[in-house]
Amino acid sequence: MACILIPLIARMNDTLNNYFIELGIPTVVFLDIPLSRFTFENALLAKPILASANISHAILFSSEFHMQRAHYIFNHVLPTLNLTLVSTKAPLPGIKLLQLYGH
Repeated sequence: MACILIPLIARMNDTLNNYFIELGIPTVVFLDIPLSRFTFENALLAKPILASANISHAILFSSEFHMQRAHYIFNHVLPTLNLTLVSTKAPLPGIKLLQLYGH
């Protein structure tokens, strides 16, 4: 089964790639996903790349406050892609998190 990571921000992409390289995963298994300005564009740009690489499963990384929205978008743009969701805690004060959840 082919698998690709879909980080939603470029900085996360670099951080994840470096982490996986440290674990011994060769860089040849990484796919370059174009940088996007927003989540919907990220899904649209990823779609042809994932299709051409025959990717059937992806791990979607995002922050805890953004994951529900990201999952919704990717499910609608890529309905046949099997997604595993991994969210990260945002080191933000409670009031800021509430604002972001409401966004």
